Amino acid sequence: MVYSISRSLPAPAPRASPPQYQAFLTPLLHRRFAHACLISLGFCYALAFLISNKPNPFWTILPFSWTGPKCAVLFFFSAMPILILRIAQLHVVKRAFPSPLHTLKRSIGSFVTYSTIITYMFASGTFTTLYLLSCTDKDQLGVVIEGRSYERPRLNERFLYLCFFSIYVGLWQGIHHVYKDRARLEFPEVPVTSPQEAARKMIPLVNWNLGLLTIGPAVTAPFAYLPFRQIVWSNTLWVARSFYWLNRSTALPPYPVGPGLFIRSTVMAAMIVLSAEVAHVAFTVYFLEQPFANNKLVSDKSPNPNGTLVTGLRTSKAPLTQFIAFWELDFLSSERPDRRKAIYNDVDRKPSTTWEQILSECLRTLTEVNTSVSSLIIPPAPEPVTPPAENLALTAPLSSPPPIPMSPAPFVSTGRSPGRSFVESMQSTTGETPDKLVRSRLPPLPEEMNAPIVQARENLNSLKEYTVPMLASTFGYPLRHTIARTTSAAIPNHRVVCHAISALSKLTVASLEEDDYGVVQNHVVGILKAFLETLETLERFLEKPPIHWTDTESKLIMEQGGKPEMIEAEEVAKELKDAVKEIGGAFMPHFEDMGCPRELQNKVATVLGIY
Repeated sequence: MVYSISRSLPAPAPRASPPQYQAFLTPLLHRRFAHACLISLGFCYALAFLISNKPNPFWTILPFSWTGPKCAVLFFFSAMPILILRIAQLHVVKRAFPSPLHTLKRSIGSFVTYSTIITYMFASGTFTTLYLLSCTDKDQLGVVIEGRSYERPRLNERFLYLCFFSIYVGLWQGIHHVYKDRARLEFPEVPVTSPQEAARKMIPLVNWNLGLLTIGPAVTAPFAYLPFRQIVWSNTLWVARSFYWLNRSTALPPYPVGPGLFIRSTVMAAMIVLSAEVAHVAFTVYFLEQPFANNKLVSDKSPNPNGTLVTGLRTSKAPLTQFIAFWELDFLSSERPDRRKAIYNDVDRKPSTTWEQILSECLRTLTEVNTSVSSLIIPPAPEPVTPPAENLALTAPLSSPPPIPMSPAPFVSTGRSPGRSFVESMQSTTGETPDKLVRSRLPPLPEEMNAPIVQARENLNSLKEYTVPMLASTFGYPLRHTIARTTSAAIPNHRVVCHAISALSKLTVASLEEDDYGVVQNHVVGILKAFLETLETLERFLEKPPIHWTDTESKLIMEQGGKPEMIEAEEVAKELKDAVKEIGGAFMPHFEDMGCPRELQNKVATVLGIY
């Protein structure tokens, strides 16, 4: 007997999911953080040398002297807390609230605010402690002042003032950090080519912060110290008597702040602020670098580069990762033909190709912008309602169809029931809702019932007119709901949107020569529709922005024929126009073959300036 054995090829193993983009990005960010730490460590070493005694400068500059331990203390307890604070609060999305008052209320009730201030106070106090320990007896900055041989030591209020001053400087730095949102990593419109270039561009900002956070505390601290002077003196004196045989007098000494202590406190504040500023600058310039690691893109190290890149585009819960992924996509769409061709040729991936996944993620960012901005656009005023004319066709008896031969003619009612008449009367031919029609047909309210409503409306308008001058002044600034803040809240991360638009337009245009399978041309019409729809929404928003009645400055600009500042919407609209011009200019000869609607062709031609 012969048995037949059926043989079949084994089913292909399912394609493994690509590695996550975050797995390749994290080591790169760790290296950049290490570089920022090295810069801060070098500056801390310079500070440790400056505040040290220098009987022998050659010996003092060596790390084997006290400069080394002081540098370690400054780095780990003064600079490192600032760097850790940046990592803990790192974000790229702009946090915009309707008005400065809303921002203040949110900051006061946030744990982040107090942790930030405490961190700066701790860093400032660490530096001040080392500074005071490094001073000599001639500086008279010890805890006590030795008197004559027959006098007991006295508590040194100069020491107490500098301790208070260090906390005061930390308070200034913490408030400035929260107010300016310094934890946000703001990427420039034009990417920087190197950390050195980015550092040079930040020099004016560092100079401004140095002047503000040095002169401000130095000038105001003598006055801020006055309300706390008695409390600080009495409590410190009570504690110090447990360790020192102090003078029995509890009277306050002469006020300690003179020209010498003022200059010393100013120099000390400059060192404290510079230490924090160097940490901020080092962190920022390294994290603003382009998405390269050893001259390779982040996803180049993956066995499936394009699949890994798509995972980065989808990480909406990690905005920094998503931003860098879109940045990389924008870069490779113009500078990497090999990666572009790989995107076009990856047609066997299920359930969707790489191109379709990239297209979906890019269009998703546009949908979010379109939705958020559309909700802010002021709807057009409704047209006046005219009562519908009596429809004669409805009042006449309904004609019946001709009878079918060999069958009796159907019975048709020539009248209308009361229910049907009511429903027809409530139907609108002008798009009005039933509630408006009902209200329009009800008798008007008596004047005595309308009077309170009219009076309340008049009182509200009078109150607005009364408060407008105050809102226009400097004191009204915290209450203004500005259109700039509204725009920032609607488009919080417009850089991601701009990168998505730019990458999608470049990939679409390049597909004319590199797309062998024609996978892109099937989506060109949809891409143009999405671009033009979002562009029209933004143009309506920019043409008639929803200015709040408290935004007196923007109202004045509009009355003078100008446009208030709406940076995010303007940049996205400009990017969309450029993208439509690029795609339209490249594909216009092929619109008819692709089945592009005539209306869409006209819109593209308008953007191109053809007519």
